[in-house]
Amino acid sequence: MPLLLKSLFIISIFFSCLIPWVSVADNSAELQSQYIQTPLVVEILNNSERREPDIPSNHQWPKGKHRVMTPYLVKLYSIPVEGSCIPETHMICSHKYYLAVSDYGEAPLQGVFYLGTVGEITQFKWVNTARTDGIIDVKALNYPEYAFKMNPKLSKISKHYRIEIKMEGVIKLNIMKISR
Repeated sequence: MPLLLKSLFIISIFFSCLIPWVSVADNSAELQSQYIQTPLVVEILNNSERREPDIPSNHQWPKGKHRVMTPYLVKLYSIPVEGSCIPETHMICSHKYYLAVSDYGEAPLQGVFYLGTVGEITQFKWVNTARTDGIIDVKALNYPEYAFKMNPKLSKISKHYRIEIKMEGVIKLNIMKISR
């Protein structure tokens, strides 16, 4: 939990640094060169891969001009971590995962959550529901899928989760384990 609070604090500081830029950007063509030194922000922006939840084909959400209007804007960031899952190599054996969540509209509620370090998230999709809360189906492995092919001695552990997102003045995230 302390890492989650630290992560949220660091990212909130990063985004609060952007506020002055937004206020003067309305009538400016001046570029700035402000060096960002916050290690977590630098790591996420430089080393992560981003993905959005898959949308079920039978979704019940309205279609916007260019995209399906999901309950929230959600992005999953993964940062690769080297390990020893494949002997005598420097392979990626796990990923640190961060979930960015935003409401729609002006001055939306926004937050970032550290989900932990796991081998790989193999499924990340919206659950088809008419509810206003967002529910995302997630499956996680203890190692990336390719590691099991390259090292047959690894034992595969797969866990299934439902992440429920609620906006009640603040963003709340509820992670429920569905199966092992």
